Amino acid sequence: MTASPERTRADRLASALGAKAEGLAWLEQTFPGAVPRFVAVPFAHVLVDGERWLEGAQQAMDRALEAGSDTVGARALADAAAAVRVDRGALAAALTGLEGAVAVRTSAASEDGRDSSFAGQYVTVLDVMVPHTPSVDGPSPADGEGSAGAGAGGDMSGGDAPGGVAHGGIAPGGTAPGGIEQGGVAPADAVADAVERCARSLVSERVAAYSRAAGVSVTVGGSVVIQRMAPRGRAGVMFTQTSRGETEVLWSSAGAGAVVDGGDAERFAWPVAEPLPGRAPVPLGLLRAARDIQAARGPSDVEFALGGGVHLLQVRPVTADRDPKSLTWDSSNIGENYPGVTLPLTYSFIRDVYADVYQEFFRLLGRSERELRERRAVFRNTLGYVRGRVHYNIDNWFEMAAMLPGGRANQEFFSAMLQPVKDGEARERPRPGVRGMLALAGGAARFAWALADAERRSRRFRRLFSERYARYRAVDFDALTTDAALATLSRIRGDLLALWAVPILNDVRLMVAHGLLVRRFGEDRDAYLAYLTGLTDRASIAPLAALSRLGRDLRAMGVSAPAEACSADAVAAIDRYLADFGGRAPDELQLENPRLTEDRDTLVALALGAADAPVSEAAVRGPAPARSRGLVTRVLGHHVRRAIDHRERFRLNRAQVFGIARDAYLAVGRRLAGEGALRVAEDILWLTVDEVDGAVYGHAWDGDLAATVERRRARWQEYAQAPLTKRVTSDSELAGARLDQEEAAPPGALAGAGVSAGSIEAEAVVLTEFDPTVDVRGKVLVAPHADPGWTLLIVAAAAVVTERGNALSHVAIVGRELGIPVVVGALDATGRVATGDRVAVDGRTGQIHVRTA
Repeated sequence: MTASPERTRADRLASALGAKAEGLAWLEQTFPGAVPRFVAVPFAHVLVDGERWLEGAQQAMDRALEAGSDTVGARALADAAAAVRVDRGALAAALTGLEGAVAVRTSAASEDGRDSSFAGQYVTVLDVMVPHTPSVDGPSPADGEGSAGAGAGGDMSGGDAPGGVAHGGIAPGGTAPGGIEQGGVAPADAVADAVERCARSLVSERVAAYSRAAGVSVTVGGSVVIQRMAPRGRAGVMFTQTSRGETEVLWSSAGAGAVVDGGDAERFAWPVAEPLPGRAPVPLGLLRAARDIQAARGPSDVEFALGGGVHLLQVRPVTADRDPKSLTWDSSNIGENYPGVTLPLTYSFIRDVYADVYQEFFRLLGRSERELRERRAVFRNTLGYVRGRVHYNIDNWFEMAAMLPGGRANQEFFSAMLQPVKDGEARERPRPGVRGMLALAGGAARFAWALADAERRSRRFRRLFSERYARYRAVDFDALTTDAALATLSRIRGDLLALWAVPILNDVRLMVAHGLLVRRFGEDRDAYLAYLTGLTDRASIAPLAALSRLGRDLRAMGVSAPAEACSADAVAAIDRYLADFGGRAPDELQLENPRLTEDRDTLVALALGAADAPVSEAAVRGPAPARSRGLVTRVLGHHVRRAIDHRERFRLNRAQVFGIARDAYLAVGRRLAGEGALRVAEDILWLTVDEVDGAVYGHAWDGDLAATVERRRARWQEYAQAPLTKRVTSDSELAGARLDQEEAAPPGALAGAGVSAGSIEAEAVVLTEFDPTVDVRGKVLVAPHADPGWTLLIVAAAAVVTERGNALSHVAIVGRELGIPVVVGALDATGRVATGDRVAVDGRTGQIHVRTA
């Protein structure tokens, strides 16, 4: 394959003058008028006896690399640097027409490669003043020539290419543009000094250190680039294609250096595969240039300035390790619903559920099918399955929050609601034109109406769900063939989950109202918690009140322990409870966990333990605390509490759907076990949804399901022993490789977030797994998490401490309604507290003090 003439020339220029000079020459030719006037002069010609100096400098660098960082190598480099002398005649010839402020940059032969950039290792000197130097061929160009560009949305046109300058402003020999011979007017001392500094940087110890660390060689050579400074204004860097498939632009009024050095910068990103937006916060000419550069040179890093137009200052390849893939998974909230290792059937089931219901939600808000297709990867990857544990793929959650009107505010509200470890990256959206403004206004109005209508929609959902659930829970899956059972489950799931946009809307209503409430209260924790207390619905603790009554009834009927023979009246009382709340179970959203309907002994143990718990109708509808702060705050508080009411009921509804799914899959598992494909029915829980479908419908490549199950059982032991962390990151192309896990708990005193006010000191009971037989009456229950199923146990506790959760977690809601202190997010609490320790808990401040038994 023969290289193109353009590429061959570029390679020659890069070899002789350095990639920086070659990139500028290419930019000047490709985007006439957008590159400020410049000249590139080889060090061999701008230094006194330059060829010999370069030869000696190369020997010194080779010696330094061979010798390592000892004094011999350092002395060789220092001697080479001290020998640098600028040929002022050659420099004067090169400076013709470049009067005013210039940038003097090193274009080293080894920098700006695809495998090693040497970024920041060579010298650049800005704002060096060059005195006026008249040309023998005529007056020098006017200031600003060659730097005119596009305004917002314009093309990069206007302005002439540097007149009288060889292509790209490159002077490969001793003759400067405009016919000035060497030995002309001597340049200013400042320019000569800057050129000397650039030459000395070729043989600096930091270049040698970079080379040793990167394992690459160094070629001493290249050129010095002297370029007219672009007009003052915004400046930054642009990546024509990031690893996320976007053109990314970062800029600051403090200049590109501030962006590169990690200063505050504005950011805009746009998918490379999508047409350019109608308007953007940066000139569209800059984005068009990015696409041309990407097509011609591949992923590139472009420096630019904006001020009186678009000015392109530098282009270089994106170094291989400059933009690595990075994924972040967060378990701050979802770890409550899916604690510990979650089996493959559950994860594959919920992944599809999450993808479907969030698309339905955005359809409810009027988002187009085209936009939903474009965001399909976001919806399909809201979750991560990292070594058997379920996490949020947190960046995609912030992306969905940004899809809502008021994107940045919603990202803030999302953080306030779920309190993830990592906040999302601010996603700057294009500035819309007139049509876009109308579309945004329509979308915002629809969103506002949906939020205002959320209460009515939520009440309607409850009615429709009850009707459909009553019909579907009567299905006898054991009476169906395997394919009919899966098809029926698919219809049921579609019918029930098609309604689920409304619970998501209620969550968003809660997110927005809660976020605004957090803003208003700031650090006033007492007032904030008061506005979350005093729910009007029975969904949060009605199961607990009913459990307490069942326990008292069973005692009155003579039942004192599980596994005892029960009278007909006791059985009838248990059946009544199960009819209303049988979908509940500890860790109820994991299909592998039995429902209460499957384990009556657990229910009896829980009921007897709750018999003495102070749960009553008064507690369910306990008086709301005194509230003030004005009408707006009271309205926000009302919406938060109503949204919590509905959310708690919707959690029970979700558990009921999962209960149906468990029944269906276990029925299929029994059929597969009967055929010998599985050892027992429960083995189906170790398979994915697609693997079950493949086995039943004939799509599987390998039908040995039993071998798959055994392999995963063996891996489970490894996963179960891994520490539970709130955040996991990966910089590998394989999501499960090179994982970096945050420490399970920070050093220092044990503490968390206080979410239910009150303080108490009592004996601790530590549970790492749910155990209905443990006596928690009057004690501090310390647990890794507490979902709705766990609250059947904690109803008798004096206080609760969990390692997971936030102010809107189920345990926090129940704690506030029952009036017991609750602290959540106390990492490693189950490891730092032992059963029998005396523990003081402050549910307002989150402080926990342990007195070892």
